[in-house]
Amino acid sequence: MGMVGKRVGIFHDIRLKPGQWYGQSYNPGGVDPQSQQLLLELISGDLTEIGRKYLEAWKGLPFIKFRLISNKVPNFNDEVLITRFNVVEFTKSYLGNEKPELKKELLPAELPGIANCCLAAYRRLLRRGRFIQPASGLALLKRVKAVVNPWVAFMDAHWEPDPIGDGTPCAVFDAAFKHFCIKTERLDLAKTSASDIIQKINAIPKWQYVQSFRPRTGNRARRYPVKLKAGVKLSKEILALEGSPFETN
Repeated sequence: MGMVGKRVGIFHDIRLKPGQWYGQSYNPGGVDPQSQQLLLELISGDLTEIGRKYLEAWKGLPFIKFRLISNKVPNFNDEVLITRFNVVEFTKSYLGNEKPELKKELLPAELPGIANCCLAAYRRLLRRGRFIQPASGLALLKRVKAVVNPWVAFMDAHWEPDPIGDGTPCAVFDAAFKHFCIKTERLDLAKTSASDIIQKINAIPKWQYVQSFRPRTGNRARRYPVKLKAGVKLSKEILALEGSPFETN
């Protein structure tokens, strides 16, 4: 209810629940479906109903814009929701080099300059009529998408279709996915079985055809009809599984 009538809402340290396995079932964590729907309504400025304790629910058009600040890549758990945010990455950390005097001694002298920068940016926004995604945040945006849908991120970052070529050994493909999980800090998915990985990938329209096959000649170990994208390299440990001819790191 505190959001009603506000222009800006700031969540200064969000910590969303990570995905986790419970036996054979997987809970993706992140933002639950009910909160996703409310966020989409608030961001879009749609007619929204917000419950109030002991009072009739508030109904109206919200004006609030959200700022979410996090030390870790947030798991929105919704591919549509991440398209409603612009992301900005701050690459410099002051951990261990904090300046307690900054707020009281140094910041006041900088306030006029900060205000002028903000006003200049606000005028640019009014002329443009909308926010834009800064190029400096595109790498972070890719990591956000990888958290939301790691299957799409894995395939789009590593592979391209190879329907008439030799394909990629299944063992190499599966090991590459586990390596991807480590690099993107999705250890919760690293133990996903090979069959479940392919089921998830086949659910992506672009990759519905990915099924294992045996080559007619040579080593007849099962393969997938995909090949590494140009410039993508796998580690020697992964390639040693099937003696693949790809480049190594």
